[in-house]
Amino acid sequence: VYAGCVLLRVDGTAVGAAARAAVAAVGAAADGETPRRLEFRRPARPPLPATVTCLRDVGPRAPFAGRAGAQAALEVAEVDGRAVLVKSLAVDAPALHARDLIREATILASLAPHPHVVRLRACAAPDVAPFVVVDLVDDASVDLEKRLREARDRNSQGLDWSSAPRWTAETGLDVAVQLGRAVAHLHGAAVLHRDLKPANVVLAPLPPLRAPPPPPGERAPLWLAAPAARYRAVLVDLGLAAPIPSDGRRLTAETGSARYMAPEVARGDWYGAPADVYSAALVAWAAVAADVPFSGLGPREHLDAVYRLSLIH
Repeated sequence: VYAGCVLLRVDGTAVGAAARAAVAAVGAAADGETPRRLEFRRPARPPLPATVTCLRDVGPRAPFAGRAGAQAALEVAEVDGRAVLVKSLAVDAPALHARDLIREATILASLAPHPHVVRLRACAAPDVAPFVVVDLVDDASVDLEKRLREARDRNSQGLDWSSAPRWTAETGLDVAVQLGRAVAHLHGAAVLHRDLKPANVVLAPLPPLRAPPPPPGERAPLWLAAPAARYRAVLVDLGLAAPIPSDGRRLTAETGSARYMAPEVARGDWYGAPADVYSAALVAWAAVAADVPFSGLGPREHLDAVYRLSLIH
């Protein structure tokens, strides 16, 4: 039994598994004189394509040295001779994280392979605690947030770029284009990512493009001596992903990271694919500018200037 994966029905109508929805439904059933019938059951695990491997265990695991998981434990293992990343339940994970892992595996399994979207390799068998196995993009890969932070630190401190590929506006634009292709692939499959941010864009280094040598007797300027960085960008972490609703159903509000969240998501309004496009545009801006959107605004100022004013305008 996966804790938290409980479907609640009131008189045959599903009201969801969220704790607040369950409490509200029980309270509604207790009020009034009309008899109500409550039914609690564990929903069946969503079907997965036959091409997805189901494992009871992935064997020896090692701690992942890269980014930490916000809702899951991240470890490195090997499956069929390939280095993979394993997402599993953290020791103190709340109940709904089990449901989220199963949903992430289901959504990843429904996607066709794409060079800029992380690929599912395996998932947990039905009778064991859920885990998800995806490709480890690259041993030397870092996420976009870390790379932009390094670029800002190097620029602010006036450090020499000659020993490392430079992060340029062209580099950021190339990453933004790859991210756009990944988002278009998800939306083409009727899937919303719902947590687009630099930390969820992993960068695998590519050989830099070097400028031609200067004429004999001349010295190349520093910006030519240090080549521009190049990366293959891969969108990861579909733990909050959800199908795009086609029946007017309202998706969960305040899903994602506040700095990159679309105003309609923050306000609890109905939202769909445009919310992902808004977040992707902010990530693209951050990549090109090597800066944080609305960096001069604190959380309260950001709330007033972006979310509330957008409602007025």
